[in-house]
Formats: sequence, C-alpha cells, structure tokens
Amino acid sequence: MSLPLSGVRVLDFTRNVAGPYATLMLGDLGAEIIKVEEPDRGDGTRTVVTYEGRRPEDEDYFYSLNRNKKSITLDLKHPEGRAIAEAVAARSDALLENFAPGAMARLGLDYVTLGALHPGLVYCSISGFGQTGPYRERRGLDGGMQAMSGYMSLIGEPDRPPLAAGLPIADTCAGICAALAVAAALFDRLATGRGRYVDVAMLDVMMAVMITRAAEYLSSGVVSARIGNENPLRVPINNYRCADGRYINLIAMDDAMWRRLCRALGLEALADDPRYAQNRERVKRRAEVNARVAERIAARTQAEWDRILGEAGVACGPVNDLAEVFADPHVLARGMLSEVEHPVSGRIRLVAPPYKFSDQLRWPIAPPPLLGQHTEEVVCGLLGHPRERLERLRTEGAV
Repeated sequence: MSLPLSGVRVLDFTRNVAGPYATLMLGDLGAEIIKVEEPDRGDGTRTVVTYEGRRPEDEDYFYSLNRNKKSITLDLKHPEGRAIAEAVAARSDALLENFAPGAMARLGLDYVTLGALHPGLVYCSISGFGQTGPYRERRGLDGGMQAMSGYMSLIGEPDRPPLAAGLPIADTCAGICAALAVAAALFDRLATGRGRYVDVAMLDVMMAVMITRAAEYLSSGVVSARIGNENPLRVPINNYRCADGRYINLIAMDDAMWRRLCRALGLEALADDPRYAQNRERVKRRAEVNARVAERIAARTQAEWDRILGEAGVACGPVNDLAEVFADPHVLARGMLSEVEHPVSGRIRLVAPPYKFSDQLRWPIAPPPLLGQHTEEVVCGLLGHPRERLERLRTEGAV
C-alpha cells in the first residue's frame, strides 16, 4: 500500500528542531523530503556534542529528526545555488523554512516570489514570534517560548522556581502544527488548485498548548499557580512513592473512578463519605486526600500497584525512565522502536512514527542522510543538469 502523502514533494529549508520535526512527520507519511543544507557544514544538529559512549562521527541528534529525507547542499547566497533552489521549488508541492523573518525574501526565495512562479506551492514559515507583530525580529528559541507563553510558570513545585520541560516542547509542538497546516493546505489545493502561505509562530503554538490552563484565567481572571504534579481541578492526581522507592502516577478522573480507587486502596469508607465523594469536596481537602492515598501506596511496590490499579480500572502508570520505556512490552508491541542501518554509524535505533493506519501498521524507515548525499540525484536527475555542470558548481562552492 502507498503511504498517504506518496507523490508529494517537499522542499525543506529547515534546520535545528522545529522545522525538521515538521518535515519528519511529512516524510514519515510518505512525502519526498528534499532537505537543503549548507555545503561543508549542514544542519547545526549534525555538530551537536555526541551522546555519552558515541563516536564523534555519530550524528545522533541529527539522526533523531531526519530519517526519510534526502540531503542536498546549496549555497543560497551563490546565484547558481539559489537558481537550483528555485528550480526544485518549481517542481515541489510544499516548501518549509524556519529562517529569521525576512531572510528568505533577501534571498529571493520568499512566498511572494516563488508563489508567483508556482501558484500551487504551499509555503510554510516557522519562527519564534511569527511574520507579523512587534516581536517579529526577535530571536525565538524553545526555552524562551516556554517562558513567554506562561507554560514555564506552571511547571515545578509551588515553593520552587519555575522549570522548563525536560524536552523541546515548543519546537516539537510547532513542528506538529506546521505539518498539520501543510497537509491541510495540500488537501485544499486538490479542490482549488492553488497553494497558500502558512505562518507558524512557536509562541502562538505554546499558547494553544496552554488552552485548558489559559481558560482558567480567561474565564475567572485567576492566574494559575505552580502545583507540581497535581491538577488544580481534580484530586487526587499525583506521583506517589511506592514501597520500593519508585513512583506511580494515578488520577481519579471522576467520582466513579474515585470509588474504584478507594476500593483498590482498601479505603472503602472514604468512597461515599460526603467529605470526599465528590471531586469539588476533594479539591477543598487536597492535602488530606493526598496524605491518605500516599499512605496506602507506600505499602506496596510500583509493580504491584500498577497491576492492582490497572485491574481496578484506575488511570495510572509507573514513572519510567527511558531504559524502562524502551523495554516495555506494550511499547515494543506497538512498534515504537525502529532500527535502521546507517552507512556511518551502523545499526541505529530511532523512535518510530506514532501513526497506525488500518493498512499500514509498520512504517518504512530510510536512514538519515549523509550531508549532500542526494545532491547529484536532485541536480542531475530531477533537474536534468549534466554531471559536468554539477562538478563545476561544486568547484565554485555553489553546491
């Protein structure tokens, strides 16, 4: 079976995390991704310090974001490098970039220019603050977006400083939104025949991520406070320490689940006690409820509670580290670990695509490309230039 985006060609000018995550998703769904990189240097993630125990030539950070892509090298400041980029754009369905606002216009590769030559082109720009507004020119990176959106103000304990998420959530969420918007614009093009411009700002995306907590302020004027692993609207929800020193996360999503939790914990007397039976009352007695639950959880191991609570129909999960995640039989059964052969690093392991379609339960994975690995294929194959011209362009530093 063909993949959903088979036959779609995407010209990818993105680098680092947000943009490559967007094109990763499109590539996983079958689009042909032609990634443009700087000659000799490439995407900045190729030179991130390697992980412990890995060799300098192992580009693990780059690998994680760039499977199922082709790499070509172009100097976009060189007239012929720019001309090749324009020619590939004319043969593409979509283009994504995450340069600073205005950079592509200075290169003559902006939507106004390319859209006039190719009206069907879907063109997506990803930036920190978007293409308009007073912060347009500011540099926007993941940590700053977590901070400015209010997200960071909610992470951490009440009596401790704000914390960032332990992963680039603003980057990855921006990538998801960009991929969704590009796919939607391509779908619309089927009816209209015309492309469109898509402006994705990481700050906008983080505000969208905050939608439920933002609703509290927008509805009541109350500024949410940090509450650790809890939820301001439900009790109990927390990480609870087990007898073996490990933690389990559980939540009583509603009053029926609270009653199931009470039975599983041997706290049947609390289930219908009017002081605790309804969530609104438990919220008022948060500390007391947490103390009662914590006392019971401390009596058994994490594995025991995971089994007991799971069988009782209580939403719960062990707090795993990554070694435990990738040894989990459910994760493995769902095919979330992929292995692929790389020409430099040998067999590498990657997080697999998360999609499960009825006719596509496993997804083909092509290894992340070497820098410029597909330049000849694109310049000589797709564009039809003779090999002699390619060699001249290489000598001139255009590719």
